[in-house]
Amino acid sequence: MSDGPIEHEPPLIALGDRGPVLRRALAGVTLGAFDERVVTWLTGWDSPTVVTLASLIHRARATERTPARAAHSA
Repeated sequence: MSDGPIEHEPPLIALGDRGPVLRRALAGVTLGAFDERVVTWLTGWDSPTVVTLASLIHRARATERTPARAAHSA
């Protein structure tokens, strides 16, 4: 998973690995029934899209955590 912006198409991952990739990105997020339907639907998208979406989620979540860590260390 990329920690920074993705500049080129990511490597392919198997269809069966796309769900776990998205679920790791969403770890700790409470999902409703419709959320679950959408996550399941997204796992059927092409591999580069799923990997990029998961990377965006990871990076957005990391950005949210960074200011909190800086505030605690001040």
